[in-house]
Amino acid sequence: MFIPHPVSIYVTHNTFIQYGVNDDPSNDSIGMVVQIDAVEQHLHVRRFFSWAQLMYQISPVRLENVSFWKRHNSTRPPMYLCDSDVVVDILASNVKGLAFVFHESDPVVRQLDGMANTFVVSSVFNSQSMIVRHVRSFFSFPCHHNFPLPTCCSSMIFEQMMRIKGKMQLALNTRSMNSKNVQTINLENISRLTWHYMTRMAVNYGLEIANSYGTVRITFMEGDSCVVQKWRDIQETFSLNTPEHFHFAKLLFGTCVGLGVRAVIPVNLKNTPRLERAENYHSIHVGDTINVVPFTHRGHESVGRGLYFRYMGSTCNLTITIRFSQLTRPSQIRAALRARHVATVDLPDDMSSEGSGTGNGDGIDDATVATPEGNVWPFHADTEINSSKISYIDLENRRVATEDGSFYSFNDAIQHLNSLIR
Repeated sequence: MFIPHPVSIYVTHNTFIQYGVNDDPSNDSIGMVVQIDAVEQHLHVRRFFSWAQLMYQISPVRLENVSFWKRHNSTRPPMYLCDSDVVVDILASNVKGLAFVFHESDPVVRQLDGMANTFVVSSVFNSQSMIVRHVRSFFSFPCHHNFPLPTCCSSMIFEQMMRIKGKMQLALNTRSMNSKNVQTINLENISRLTWHYMTRMAVNYGLEIANSYGTVRITFMEGDSCVVQKWRDIQETFSLNTPEHFHFAKLLFGTCVGLGVRAVIPVNLKNTPRLERAENYHSIHVGDTINVVPFTHRGHESVGRGLYFRYMGSTCNLTITIRFSQLTRPSQIRAALRARHVATVDLPDDMSSEGSGTGNGDGIDDATVATPEGNVWPFHADTEINSSKISYIDLENRRVATEDGSFYSFNDAIQHLNSLIR
């Protein structure tokens, strides 16, 4: 089913969507389309609950002082969700856009921090038995497993957004001595739907999409002649280069948008089993030079440092020009990392106290989450009680089950976790 402007997306079975419902305490809900009634313009949607929505569904009393994931109050994407067996019937007009939903074990989750419309699922809620299980109940877009979902609009858009993001990262990791610090990348076969996804978000954040003329050149054989055609066609453009654009740039491409390192990071696949990923790291430290898109007003420059996008709809060609600065002083590097909520070590002064390797980037301890009511304890998939991980949570009887078959009341589980911290 095609949902017209301003949404302008195609939905099929297993498409993740964001939609509005009247009986929900929050504006948007997330769900997976399980059935389509094109005649009546209705969709049957399996609901995925945020923490606030789950509490509304169950009642806050049953969830007092506990959560099913580490950061139940996360406000930075990718936000945690809980799959469920609850199916609702909605009008197609209630659909607000696509959602990109992943299980927490998917490798791509590490690249999603800060990207809008991305969500992570850790558990499944059964409304009949009132049990939450830490299992995978679906496959993500795009699927990295042996049972891929059919290719659809959302899968294509996400794959292309990640391709754009990856190309930009490669360009920013340059060690080129180009004095103007400019990199230009060209991406072919970028769908109009992907461009619409980007520009629709841009317009919602107050950016202007301008039109200009670009040159198109094609070559083909006609009989025994090689024909070259060239003409001017309309292309759409927008730029992200000021402090006002920085927040939108992070929503579009993630927290670390416009950041690159000028270091060689070798990765050896020699002793790695086939189909497994090898990794290497380079933590930014004193003496490093980094490439940064500063997102500042242009000052004395005729063209400011930033990201410039040009899209030719007739050829589906996207051109991105990246104008960046080189930073070497620790104070400058520290400011650039702080603006992106990046934790690091090895930098002097107050930065050394900001990053202690917690991984969440905003000072929230992974063990508990402080709230006005006290600590919230995560009964998460990797939480262990007496050396056995939690497998499911029985909300009706307020107890948890571990993989070795043991059961613990909520109070006993909390006391055990509290003793480990002390």
